[in-house]
Amino acid sequence: MTAQDLRGRELQGGKYQLVELLAEGGMASVWSAQMRSLDTVVAVKVLSPALSQSQAFREQFQAEAHRIAELHHPNIIEVHDCEAEGDLMYIAMRYVPGGSLSEYVKRLEGPMDLSLAAKLTAQLASALEAAHQHGLIHQDVKPANVLLGRADWPLLSDFGIAGAGTREERGGHITGTPPYMSPEQWQGQMLDGASDQYSLAVMFYQLVTRQLPFQADSGDELRAKVLNEPPRRPRELNPGLPGPVEEVVLRALAKRPRDRFAHPQSLAR
Repeated sequence: MTAQDLRGRELQGGKYQLVELLAEGGMASVWSAQMRSLDTVVAVKVLSPALSQSQAFREQFQAEAHRIAELHHPNIIEVHDCEAEGDLMYIAMRYVPGGSLSEYVKRLEGPMDLSLAAKLTAQLASALEAAHQHGLIHQDVKPANVLLGRADWPLLSDFGIAGAGTREERGGHITGTPPYMSPEQWQGQMLDGASDQYSLAVMFYQLVTRQLPFQADSGDELRAKVLNEPPRRPRELNPGLPGPVEEVVLRALAKRPRDRFAHPQSLAR
């Protein structure tokens, strides 16, 4: 079933009606939906059939979505529902009309102001810290997964999708988005909060330099660079960055997790 087939689909006996396709990726499609019980618009993320057919994934995904709903952090998107219905598995969450950080960055004419980039990063670090304390690792921190309630109020989304299940339960696939993946993600190792911290540092680097720390023409080349080469120093791309800020970013991008900061909020501070 393609995403286009779902327009008008009713879920939970008409509680939600899918209205418009907002985004579509390899793991899920996102729809705006009318929530009739509250007469409001929500966002509904529908998992791809390949993922929803795995019983282990379904069980793990539902368990993690319920834990996410219990986080109640101001910088984590609120989850209303997580259900399996027939051939669909989906989560209903708050609808944020402000778009993503990725879209916001595309409209900038140069690097983001350092104070704004630091403010956004600090709030996201706080969100990740709260998740890590509940045993949740995001595994796909990137601008496209940061929604903006306002230009200076980020909401982290897509918990429980990239990270649901073990690597074996996901069919041996390594999850994440290549330019933001930590060395240990590329190697398929067990992940902890240090991996999310690395991805957050990649995102901060991108915000203040307009470039990614590693770029390549193929996945294999990118993997080799992430595992073996030092990133280009941020001040070479943005000389206006203070030296201490550069050192903080480079430490958070260390190849070995133990060489990074103890916690995301330590990076933010």
